[in-house]
Parts: sequence; structure tokens; C-alpha cells
Amino acid sequence: MILVTGASGTVGGEVVRQIAAEGAPVRALVRSQEKAAMLEGPGIETAIADLADPGSLDAALTGVEHAFLASSIPPNQVELQGNFVEACARAGVEHLVKLSVFKAGPGSPVTFIRWHAETERQMEESGLGWTHLRPNSFFQNVHFATESIRDQGAFFLPLGEGRVSSVDVRDIAAVAVKTLTEPGHMGTALEITGPEALSQAEVAQKLGAARGAPVQYVDVSPDAALEAMAQAGMPDFLAQDLVRLYADQAEGHWAEVTSAVQDVSGRTPRSFDEFVAEVADQLRPTV
Repeated sequence: MILVTGASGTVGGEVVRQIAAEGAPVRALVRSQEKAAMLEGPGIETAIADLADPGSLDAALTGVEHAFLASSIPPNQVELQGNFVEACARAGVEHLVKLSVFKAGPGSPVTFIRWHAETERQMEESGLGWTHLRPNSFFQNVHFATESIRDQGAFFLPLGEGRVSSVDVRDIAAVAVKTLTEPGHMGTALEITGPEALSQAEVAQKLGAARGAPVQYVDVSPDAALEAMAQAGMPDFLAQDLVRLYADQAEGHWAEVTSAVQDVSGRTPRSFDEFVAEVADQLRPTV
């Protein structure tokens, strides 16, 4: 049995779907019956539990041999993910695969990246078999700017000319499924990227070509980005951290391209052109 946490999230949900499609037994962990109902389908079990409640995790992990750890980014992320690592150790889980982040390490200028590195270290010291998946930014992050692209023909970020080797969530999930269902991946940390590193100006050009109308990338100041995130209701700690992340990307530290998707999943990673062709209708002007 494979247990997937964060099963109602972007990556976790895709991991559940791909495991079920392969016919492997999968149990989706969610925090409410409402979210469980959204995941019902052939071959999918659901379990209701909370990373903040170790007792609920013990029950959910009964009979589980492989587990996938993904969560949101709350201020107590290290504690919550640590609860799951400890629960896996108690349950005798053979292999824990963690959704981490590109370039995870204790020296990162980004707080939540250091949090991921801390949980990676805990896993390595736990006695569990472990694999760390470290994807770059997601193609699907474009959806956060759907409204401004559609209505204004523009999107706004403080990334300057920095290039980023973003990756499709479906390719991240494909790597996760292989590490969960095939031997040979324990004790590895995989930096996962798409096939190319693009500047935001290049992203804008590709978006414009796909939707049939120009798209402009507007390079805003960090202060302007913080103000916009605050207006959107984002917690201040996360907004501040995202600005630090954007600054790191602007300096070119997220441009490395790896072969992890091809090496592990056996397929060529999707290009950004392929992705935007699929979502072009959502981005076209409404008038």
C-alpha cells in the first residue's frame, strides 16, 4: 500500500491519480470528508488524518509500505512534517518519498527551503528508506496570473532577467510514482526540472503566441510584489519568503537543467510550449 499525503493538493493529487492509473494500491490522506469525496475513484482508498495529530497518522499508516510526503507551507512546517516522519518510523514504513524543493539546503536564503532541508535531514537520520524530490517552479504557477494575463495582457513578478528551469507538475508526479513503485531510488535526492530555462520575457512571448494576443512581463519591485501579495491575503511570512525566492531566481541560481525526469520516468519532460498550448483558451481575452 502507498500512502499519499497532501492528496488534495496540486502535486499530491496528481501522484494519487497516476498511481491509481497504474493499478497500484493507493491511500489518499486528506483532512476532511469533503476532500475525501473529491478523490473517490477506482483503486483509491481515502484516510482522514492531520499532520498535527500523530494518533490519526498512526491509523492512516496501517499496512503502508511506501509513503509520499507533501504539505502546504505553514509556519510550523518542520513540526508537522516531522510528525509524519516519526509516524512512518513507528509504522515500519519501508520507504518515504518527500516533495522538497529545488536547491534545498541549510544555507538557502529562503526560510521555507531551509525548512525542507531540515526535514530531509530528519528523514536521513530516522532509519527509514528515503528519497528527496526537489522540483523547480511549476508550469502550473501560470494559473495564479490567469486573470491578469486574460484581462490586461500582462503578468507581474520581480524576477528581472533571471532564467528558471520550471517543470510540469505531471512530470514531477511521474518521477514520484516511479520512486514509490520501483526499486533503486532509496537514498537519492533528485533535482527535477523541465527541459529548458526560460526568462520571464520568454515566458511572456510563449504565452502570447499560444493565446493569439500579446503578453507583457512587467518586472516589478520587491515592495510592489509584497504589497500585491498582502492585498491578496497572503500571510506576511510567506510573502517575505517568496520575495527572497524571486531574488534568488533573478540572480540565476534556478536555471540549471537536469535529466531527472527522463532518467527516472523514462519520458522526455513536457516543454512549456506544450503546457501553454493546453491552457491557451483560459488565457485568451474575453472581448
